[in-house]
Amino acid sequence: MSLRSPPGPSRTSSSIPGRNFWVGVPSAMTILGERVAPKLPDGCLGRSGVKSQQSGRTTPRRGSNLWEPQDESADAGARGAFSQRAHRHDPVLWAALHRTGVIGGLVAAGVATAGLAWLGARHNGHVPA
Repeated sequence: MSLRSPPGPSRTSSSIPGRNFWVGVPSAMTILGERVAPKLPDGCLGRSGVKSQQSGRTTPRRGSNLWEPQDESADAGARGAFSQRAHRHDPVLWAALHRTGVIGGLVAAGVATAGLAWLGARHNGHVPA
């Protein structure tokens, strides 16, 4: 399971263009898996979803935080019991934020590969000059 640290104040989800985006490799795998075999991710998440969100550690019970924060004495903010396992960077989110550059790089790599293949075929006499 991959956890992601919350974004810093300079870059939040509201500042990211587009209607939606995938955060985290597990999210991308689940969404793509759902498109290929719709029942498979449901079964996997059904077996491991709740268990992966549990730990053997006891954490402080702070009560409901519906009307006011319950950790005012030591404000933890977005941090919690799984913070040490969270990642600071996410390749899927990075690709979503830099979509134009990623697509441009892939197109450039494809054109370069096709050009090299054509030159190789021409050098070997498979393509007329």
